Amino acid sequence: MFYTVDTRHWSIPNPAPGAEPDDTAMTDERQIPALAPQKRNSRNRLLRIYLNPLMWTLQGWLAMFYLAAGYAKLTEPRALMVFMLEWPSEVGQGVVIASGCLEIALALGLLTPIFSWTIWRPVLLLSTGVILVKAIVLATLYLLHLNLVLAVVNLAIMPVAMAILIGRWKSGSPQRDATIAAIADGPDRSSRR
Repeated sequence: MFYTVDTRHWSIPNPAPGAEPDDTAMTDERQIPALAPQKRNSRNRLLRIYLNPLMWTLQGWLAMFYLAAGYAKLTEPRALMVFMLEWPSEVGQGVVIASGCLEIALALGLLTPIFSWTIWRPVLLLSTGVILVKAIVLATLYLLHLNLVLAVVNLAIMPVAMAILIGRWKSGSPQRDATIAAIADGPDRSSRR
């Protein structure tokens, strides 16, 4: 990648005594390598190299948490669920089962981009958004009922879900990243005069 730069206003040092002046230094325009965009692109590439495993780690942790919570709501006896969470005593067994199924679906939604990033990325974003909203609502309800332990758990889920949502929203698809990189690199050298 090269930029055409106007060098008319540059100060050109005088050649050493007895040396011939360099004619190429006196041209009005010359092509120089664009170092700044390459540094920026390499910095962004390096950030993506470290950010992607971090995002997958956070997604895996959140998915394991929601798989375990959903599995417990589907398999544990109602008396144990009432003892642990308190809210199942106020609702029917169908709501507890629906909540467990929703949590398992959200956990699977966090992991679907493993199969195809371009197809399943919206499912990941939707699942993460629902997890964030659910954590906000449950944290509020648990704080109102003075159940501080479960409120803290949901408050801890919020920054993880927010980090995944922001990180994956910005990352886009590999095709989009390649298109943006091609636009940032500018036109081909073959198209220049």
